[in-house]
Amino acid sequence: MNSIHIKSLVNKYLLGVSVAIIILLLSANIVVSYHSTHIMQQNRQLQEQTEEVKKAVFQSLYLIHNADLALRGYVAFKDPRYLPPLQFAYEDKDSIFKTIEVPLRKQNYSMIEFDRLKDSINTYLDQCTRMKDLFDRNQLKEFTQLAKEDKGYHLWLQYDRFNKAVCLYEDTINEQAQQRYNKAQDTIHLVQFMLALLSVPTLLFTAFHTYKQVATAKKLRDAEWENARLLAGHNEKLEAIVQERTEQILIRKQELKAQYEQICLQNEELSRQREELARQNLALTEAKRQQLEVYTQSIMEKNEIIEVIQNKLEQFKSIQQVDYSIIENFNTILKSSILTEESWQKFKTTFEAIYPHFFATLRFHYPHITSAEQRLAALIKLNLSVKECANMLGISPESVKKSRQRLRKRLQLTESENIDIFIQEFLTTAAEVNKDQIA
Repeated sequence: MNSIHIKSLVNKYLLGVSVAIIILLLSANIVVSYHSTHIMQQNRQLQEQTEEVKKAVFQSLYLIHNADLALRGYVAFKDPRYLPPLQFAYEDKDSIFKTIEVPLRKQNYSMIEFDRLKDSINTYLDQCTRMKDLFDRNQLKEFTQLAKEDKGYHLWLQYDRFNKAVCLYEDTINEQAQQRYNKAQDTIHLVQFMLALLSVPTLLFTAFHTYKQVATAKKLRDAEWENARLLAGHNEKLEAIVQERTEQILIRKQELKAQYEQICLQNEELSRQREELARQNLALTEAKRQQLEVYTQSIMEKNEIIEVIQNKLEQFKSIQQVDYSIIENFNTILKSSILTEESWQKFKTTFEAIYPHFFATLRFHYPHITSAEQRLAALIKLNLSVKECANMLGISPESVKKSRQRLRKRLQLTESENIDIFIQEFLTTAAEVNKDQIA
């Protein structure tokens, strides 16, 4: 299986490389074809240009012949009708010279011979005009002398040299352009040959693999039909198993339904019991609250008794002869009214039933708080005054004030914060928010 997979990857790689090369060759063929077309256009332009130059050079010969024929006819027949060719030569010479000069300069041809020929033709035309004037004035001696110089023949020789040089130059340009065109054509043929050489095997290779894929797809379809037939048989068995299992599930479902109904009945009983328990807890909480109120009222009454006894003690102390047994009785009453450790524990139990997590919240937020500070905080929670706290704790009001100052520092209160409001509001809120963390 591994070798087959590797072979498939190699085939895909070769096919991809072949397609990439074909695309590259097609691109090269397009580029080369475009280049060849451009060369053909240039060749056609060069051919038209060279033909135009050759034609213009040949027309320059007409300038010489026309001037010569016009002068000879005029002298021979003394008829002005023979003079127009000379006039035409004067009129056409500039356009003919320009037709020759412009393309030759574009082709970077040396213009020395052309300039000489141009000057010679202008000189010859001027000479012909002068000879015509000499003939008209009957100055035949000077006319004959100029005619014997035969400058037309020398001008023709000069033209012939220039014409041959220009034709040779233009033929060379045409030949070079044709060579470039032939080279481009050869390149096109080479690219097309390579394209065909690579495309044919690639197409055959693609066709072969396509045929294999079709055959493989047919085999896969046959295998799928066979699998479908086998699956149909398995499905029948599975349906029987599923039906049997479904019946078992229905039976189990009915059993679970019965169990569920029983559980619902039990839940209803539990809900009823929870409601009863909640009602009892509410009644208990209310009873404890009433108990705390009674306990607090008792404390208040004891505080009033303590205040009366202290006043009496002050009166007795002002008498010179004091019955110390009476003072001892008052002290005994005072001790029974002070919040002792035993009575504090009973008070604390009742207090926590009404204000759960109060002491735990204090310890959670202020781990270093002392038992005395907790006790004072509880008395402040009950809205007891400084004097009432002093009577309950068996200390002086000044000591209570100092204890309140220490408690303020422990609670990290600022000068503007009221300790009574803080304990009544903040600690109650903190206890509700943090009771899960404290627990």
